[in-house]
Amino acid sequence: MTTSEQAAKVVRIFDFPRKSVFNMFTDSKKAAKWWGPEGWVNLAFELDPRPGGAMRIEDRDPDGTVFRTTGKILELIVPERLVYKSSTTIGNRAAPFEAVQTVTFEEIGPGRTRVTAIVDVRAVGSWSGDILSLAEGFKGGWGESFDRLQRELTAGGNSTLTTSEQSTVMITRVFEAPRETVFSMWTDPKKLARWWGPEGHMNALCEIDPRPGGMLKITDQAPDGTTYPLTGTFEKIVAPELIVFKTVSPGFVGWSPWEALNTVTFEELGPRRTRMNVEVKVLKVVPNEAERLEQGFKAGWGESLDKLQRELG
Repeated sequence: MTTSEQAAKVVRIFDFPRKSVFNMFTDSKKAAKWWGPEGWVNLAFELDPRPGGAMRIEDRDPDGTVFRTTGKILELIVPERLVYKSSTTIGNRAAPFEAVQTVTFEEIGPGRTRVTAIVDVRAVGSWSGDILSLAEGFKGGWGESFDRLQRELTAGGNSTLTTSEQSTVMITRVFEAPRETVFSMWTDPKKLARWWGPEGHMNALCEIDPRPGGMLKITDQAPDGTTYPLTGTFEKIVAPELIVFKTVSPGFVGWSPWEALNTVTFEELGPRRTRMNVEVKVLKVVPNEAERLEQGFKAGWGESLDKLQRELG
């Protein structure tokens, strides 16, 4: 089956054995615990994991709308590949599209698996709606589902994350801009979205609630389409002096899961001059990857702050 140019693709790396990850897709009870975007509730998950086997899934979104998905397994190779075709009813209305979804499981080391989900969305009948927007919706849904899958795998007691020791990155920049202006570049989601992420990356999602206990959810996208999702919590905010927030990565292409505590201070050097210090302390990381992660932080934060400099002018 040929994949269209409008297909959505999401890649994620999990630090768990391939069979364990594959089973999270084919065991209905396990799949029901993580399937669907954040905030959705699974009402039913029935899967007959064999070629030609049927699937039936019911989910309810936070607004109360029920999504009923039915389909058939087209291909299943344990523990390498799962392909299925599905259609969806939203409320009482059949959606005018169907999707062929291909999920592959690649063993990239002992206890490490790369999962790639490709969703090929096709219109049904004479419908001429925006397929590209649908594909982006599937990409976002798979991204959040993978976040939930990571949490389920970790909750199962198989996580390889360990407490980090003395892995800290510190970066200092001086901006020719008022302290309040620099501070607002971190607390206004529209402004934050314009500079967050390395060079060449675009922001796909930026949702923040900048107050102690408030959540953050940021996803940036590389030029090749790979997405890099982060979630986190604001620990402390003192405007316009200090921001402390924790970030959690579920792992993505080339990188394992990690947790970090980020402390950003803003020092007024003059009416229109601000020194900003960024300290990133790695809290948890896969063993033997702390040094590589530290180098990644240095490069990524450096390029992000270059973009921030350009935004400030």
